[in-house]
Amino acid sequence: RTRKSPVPSWPWLLVPTAVDLADRLRAEGVSHLHVHWASYPATVAYVVHLISGLPFSISAHAYDIYMVPRMLPAKMQAARFLVTCAKTNASFLSRLAGPELGRKVIVSYHGVDVARFAPTADGGHAGRQGGSLTIVSCGQLERYKGMHLLVDACARMVQRGVAFECWIVGEGPERVRLQGQIERLGLARRVRLTGSQSHAEVASLFRRADIFALASELAGRSGRRDVIANVIVEAMAAALPVVVSHIPGVEELVDDRETGYLVRPNDVDELVDAIMRLAESPEERLRVGQAARRRVLRDFDNRKNVGGLARLLQTANEGPALGLAAG
Repeated sequence: RTRKSPVPSWPWLLVPTAVDLADRLRAEGVSHLHVHWASYPATVAYVVHLISGLPFSISAHAYDIYMVPRMLPAKMQAARFLVTCAKTNASFLSRLAGPELGRKVIVSYHGVDVARFAPTADGGHAGRQGGSLTIVSCGQLERYKGMHLLVDACARMVQRGVAFECWIVGEGPERVRLQGQIERLGLARRVRLTGSQSHAEVASLFRRADIFALASELAGRSGRRDVIANVIVEAMAAALPVVVSHIPGVEELVDDRETGYLVRPNDVDELVDAIMRLAESPEERLRVGQAARRRVLRDFDNRKNVGGLARLLQTANEGPALGLAAG
């Protein structure tokens, strides 16, 4: 998991990039440009369109919608279509730009590699009887990811006499603060910050864990927020029961008490109660984990979802070539 690269403060600084890109795309005979992120990459595509008339489309995700809405209606007006990864995003964009432009928005869930993030043949550890509980979380160590809330929850579980270990996977600016919190609460033997891990390593951790937890804040002080965090989908694909914050968008993936547990953001007591409910019942962990896997296979299999996006792009324009750009 890596942090996003810095971007220019002023969109007009992107104009030279757009001019150069327009020349190169014209020379290569590209007939449609698709960009990821509705912020600066889409601004470049918009300027390319103004210069050359080249049609374009956009994939919008999260921060680029909510934190950088500058020029979004104009970009939506000019684009052939806009793809986003959640219905809650589509609703926001429709309210922002109006229902007419909102009809250009297509929802396509990101999806995950359901073979890579698959449980073991016996269903994994989630339904095992006895032994110390293993909790795993994963994400950038940013405040809005709520890892500090999970650490607080771990301290309360110690007070309740629960035998557990917690692995927190990821790297970021909150690492020093989190490590200090762990040591201050006497959790050094229970809670481990693993640092960044590869997808293969994360998948392996999921297969050895009992519960996945992500206590995302509704909106961090930076204004950043989760919608449907990919790590939740990955954990569910591995048949792990998940305990996650009930923030806008996540209910499109998690049905409370069916495919996972939803808890109020910033509510440590509710987070602890949900984890404890699963900790005390291997049968419940197994039931929820299996339902979670089925949910992912139905709507979040990336082979199906990427195939649909590919077909959409193939029919976006009648020209012979298609340009793909990622921000």
